[in-house]
Amino acid sequence: MRISFIISLVFLLFASCYNDKRNNDPSGTRLTFTLDFQDRKQQIYAFGASDAWSCQFVGKNWPEEKRDQIADLLFSKETDESGNPKGIGLSGWRFNIGGGSTEQGTDSEIEDEWRRAECFLNPDGTYNWEKQPGQRWFLREASKYGVECFTAFVNSPLSA
Repeated sequence: MRISFIISLVFLLFASCYNDKRNNDPSGTRLTFTLDFQDRKQQIYAFGASDAWSCQFVGKNWPEEKRDQIADLLFSKETDESGNPKGIGLSGWRFNIGGGSTEQGTDSEIEDEWRRAECFLNPDGTYNWEKQPGQRWFLREASKYGVECFTAFVNSPLSA
């Protein structure tokens, strides 16, 4: 219900700022919105975010205390003694399966190293599951916090 309240609050905030330039009614007529939470039009399966791309550096290199704070802000569904949420309570987490642009370096033609990702697949056809330690750290944390919806995705095209 808390999420419904927050969504309603945001909706009402935007609605109160609404100014239809096509209808310059001098009478001051206002738009009225009625929210009926029993009349469900759609259901959101998960509220999520993605580990691409900064998580690779944060999860690998930042101090554990800072990483733990970030994980709490992303995944916690707890509230403090005043009823304030400790985090945004993500229920979904997307994992970027890298295509090897990190190993390619500048040959990948991706100038920003923060936009490159390691590949689990070695050139000899074996796998190195130690790759992407930063992303794997966040994946484990998401699981520890009870995130249930995980999606693996690839941004890289197949190689010829």
